[in-house]
Amino acid sequence: MYLFAPLDKHFDKGFGAVGDSFQDAATALKEQYNRGRLNGHLPICYLFRHSIELFLKGSIIIVHQGLRVSYGTEPYTSEPKIPVDGKLKSIYAIHDIDLLYKYLSNLLIESNRPANSC
Repeated sequence: MYLFAPLDKHFDKGFGAVGDSFQDAATALKEQYNRGRLNGHLPICYLFRHSIELFLKGSIIIVHQGLRVSYGTEPYTSEPKIPVDGKLKSIYAIHDIDLLYKYLSNLLIESNRPANSC
């Protein structure tokens, strides 16, 4: 599962371990959820949503590291960045799940295309 090491030493920079923690917290809170409470579902949704964001970020890093795919013009060993509006932006500053999902999907599609044999 995860290394017994500081999060920044994990292969995915600790995003998976932290994502698991948020998912576990959401699940525990959901079990205690009182349906009569106004907007009681909101913290649960937040925790699940944040875990999804973290899992996407971790997956992006794993693909870049595992396949040695550069971050634009920067090497795969540099700080994780993805293109946003034509500029590379730190993955730590991105919280848009749709953007992260689309980037990961495109990254996986591109990594499965055969190299040009011309």
